Amino acid sequence: MVSGALALRSLGRRGASSTGCLVSLLILVAVLYYGVNGLPDQAQNVRIVRRASPREIAIEAQYSETIHLPLFTHTFTFHPKATQPL
Repeated sequence: MVSGALALRSLGRRGASSTGCLVSLLILVAVLYYGVNGLPDQAQNVRIVRRASPREIAIEAQYSETIHLPLFTHTFTFHPKATQPL
């Protein structure tokens, strides 16, 4: 009698983690998409600057990526920059 109640209780939770699975698959597809396509040619134009005041070195680039989806097209502009004091 107790085992029947446990079986009914476990059936009620069926599909509870489907959202987590979909999010994981979405992240995996995004990583594979950008991993295969790599960076655009604009991203290879890197600027390295050494400043005297304040004493630091800066490495930066600027590029844009256009995403084409059904009913949606958007251009993202990226400006990665790293600075380190000397």
